[in-house]
Amino acid sequence: MVAKSRSKTVSTESATDALKDIFYLWSDEKFEDLYEYGLKTRRAYIDRDTFVSKMKGKSWGIKKAWAAIQNIKVVAVSSKLVTLSAEIGYRNKITLAEFTRVENFTLYPEGDRWKINLHKLLTLPRPEGKIVKRHKPSL
Repeated sequence: MVAKSRSKTVSTESATDALKDIFYLWSDEKFEDLYEYGLKTRRAYIDRDTFVSKMKGKSWGIKKAWAAIQNIKVVAVSSKLVTLSAEIGYRNKITLAEFTRVENFTLYPEGDRWKINLHKLLTLPRPEGKIVKRHKPSL
């Protein structure tokens, strides 16, 4: 599938790749780089240092590498956005408890890449959403 931005045609495959990149950056705690995936309009409301500080202060993080994001599916496509569904692996930084939940993400073409609303990342994991698997921490 293909969606058109103002200047170019961008494939949903590139949106899927962008979503993977976003969660790999989160998993690796590269929050400065993750900030660059934020929509310009949302970055106007939160500066880089505040975003990084809030992400570092979250009690829940993302599982490492392949367990961070799986089963990505395109839900909706238009010229102004792509909505994707994916299983996200969360890990509590203190208790090491883990779970996987299906989440929906909307990405928007901005320039030559797909961007996300940073507020969405700051509020994850939310209480709603279907929990796919619970995992006991391995000691």
